[in-house]
Amino acid sequence: MPSDSPICATHRAYVYQRGGTVLMGELMGMISCEWGRNRDDISTAQVHLIGDECCALVVDVGTVIHELHIYRNDELVWIGVITRLEFEWDGVDIYAEDLLWVPKRRVLEKGYDYRSTGISVVTLFLGLAAYECYGKYGDPWNMVPGLTAIDGPDDPITHRVVNSFQTTVWAEMDKLAEDHGIDYTMVGRTLYFFDVHLKWLEYPTLLADHVSSFPRIVEYGNSFADRVFYTNGSGVAGSATAPVPILDTYSRYVDHLISVNNEGADNAPPSQAVLDNWIENAQRTVEKMYPPAQSIVVPANSTLMPSSPWVVNDLIPGAWFKVEMDRLCREVDEWQRLHTMRVSEDASGEKVQVTCITAPSTFVLPVP
Repeated sequence: MPSDSPICATHRAYVYQRGGTVLMGELMGMISCEWGRNRDDISTAQVHLIGDECCALVVDVGTVIHELHIYRNDELVWIGVITRLEFEWDGVDIYAEDLLWVPKRRVLEKGYDYRSTGISVVTLFLGLAAYECYGKYGDPWNMVPGLTAIDGPDDPITHRVVNSFQTTVWAEMDKLAEDHGIDYTMVGRTLYFFDVHLKWLEYPTLLADHVSSFPRIVEYGNSFADRVFYTNGSGVAGSATAPVPILDTYSRYVDHLISVNNEGADNAPPSQAVLDNWIENAQRTVEKMYPPAQSIVVPANSTLMPSSPWVVNDLIPGAWFKVEMDRLCREVDEWQRLHTMRVSEDASGEKVQVTCITAPSTFVLPVP
């Protein structure tokens, strides 16, 4: 059995001072451990300790000022801020959130207005992380070196407006991921962010016997549209329409409306540059909405089997892979992306669970 098999790894946990350069010590007496990585969200971890030996270190551990570091088979796999300590009758539970906890608790003090010029969403995300959060007051969390923008040949552009003190840095970063065409994932002290269409990392093909729950094939009529409108509610919209053969095959018209209201802004009619950007975004969107999406659904939180070709420690949500199915009346293969992973170990052994999502229908490759 290879050392990276989903069912035979062991974990150890340590406490460090904020920034991760000063070791406090190893958490002894650990009987269970759980950690994960998420696409477009903050991940969490938990360790449970029992026995008197756990008190020697934990008595000096505090929330916010200390970090939890988890190793799997002696390889560092997770880092986060300790956010809760629970002292029970015969043990201690330590809870932590990854280092996106920092921008979650940081107000965006400086707003911005890119209505006239536009800006790459990847560039904007980097600026928020580096200059409005981690590096704003000297980088005490030692995160600036790990901000990793994966540049693509056609990264999305935004004309977004945000006022000062309107939101937190993480809420704004997450808004860019939700509505403006990028993804992000925290792995240890490295924050990856990239265009959702960028196939920047690829894993071996996933087959039905690689997961515990049998995948199914689903066709989604409600995902279909052959005309898309972008508008901020000012009475003007940018639109795009599918090619005539699609209109002839399906219906004239099945519409999809996207509101791009800028919270706190006046939502005035757009400039020509903004309207052109809306039209471009509408075109990118409508191309993803026909024909009706057919997808292989890997049940959420499926457990990886020993036959899986994936190396657990290297899994990064947002990475691409092929899924192949040749049962249930149809043969389908499609690109998917890893959405979340969750690893747990207790007395019964280790379990690695994954959730996958369908990838965009078109992709681009990184700039050489």
